[in-house]
Amino acid sequence: MCFSIFAHSRRALRSRKPKPTVAHADPAIPSPDGKCHFFRLPGELRNMIYAYALSSDHPVRYILDTDNVGHLCSFPIPANNWIGNYWLPDSEHNAVREWIIWNMLKFANRQLYNETHNLTLRYNELFFGCITDLSDFLDVCPAHFHSRFGIIWIKLGIARSPASAVIDADPAEVENVFRFCRDNPHVSVRDLDMSLIVDQGSFVLRVVDIQMLARKSTEFLQKFISSARYQQTLIDFFLRDNHVKSLDAFAWDFPSNYRFWASPRREPGETIMETFIRLTSNMDYIPRRAFPDTPGKLERWTTMAKDIFENGI
Repeated sequence: MCFSIFAHSRRALRSRKPKPTVAHADPAIPSPDGKCHFFRLPGELRNMIYAYALSSDHPVRYILDTDNVGHLCSFPIPANNWIGNYWLPDSEHNAVREWIIWNMLKFANRQLYNETHNLTLRYNELFFGCITDLSDFLDVCPAHFHSRFGIIWIKLGIARSPASAVIDADPAEVENVFRFCRDNPHVSVRDLDMSLIVDQGSFVLRVVDIQMLARKSTEFLQKFISSARYQQTLIDFFLRDNHVKSLDAFAWDFPSNYRFWASPRREPGETIMETFIRLTSNMDYIPRRAFPDTPGKLERWTTMAKDIFENGI
């Protein structure tokens, strides 16, 4: 009697199928029920894997293909010199076939699409070729995604004239982007001004123009231009170009999180800090009238340049 009971117990154990577990699942062997082993992982662990897989060392760029469909793409370039590479003419490398759609996971199956299709926005800085592209993107991107944005770069922003600070972009597009900035103060929108190049002689004068345009301020002008007559000349040029009689009469109200960013031209392999040290140690290219010739001239220039490097204008 006792023997038959134990024999029955052994048969019952042999017939009982072990439950599949994540710890013992071999990825090379299909799951018995046809489900992917990956989706058995806890959601928190899957999110960690997605964050690792979809985070880029440099911004992902919004590209329109020939069918006018937008893609968030990446380009295989050194992380420490991405600005210089993005500044190449669009004709040289903006075709979708030359870029890499950053999130390829979403094409694998429906569940991966549902879990990852918007994570590129959460984990990466974004780069747009012009303010038109950004405005169009905001029109089609659901508003509830905006909370996931962090830093947005614009290659061709709103002040494209190299000789003066005027708004060249379409006013409706500019206002659309400004509205987005006001509604999302946590987002930093950075306008890579074409002529705000740190290693050019016009850098200081351009800084003065941009500050008057974006902040209605003459702080840099008064701080770094020694001649009162030259100060007034620069103000007069700015007012004439923008068809206003005073800075207060300037119609545009720039959000504080829309800022103009300097684009330093780096030497090959140079880090941003190495570029800053090289540029701020040489005053030869700074206009002679730009700084009062007094003790501490280089230190004042260094302080200003560092602030612009770190915070924009």
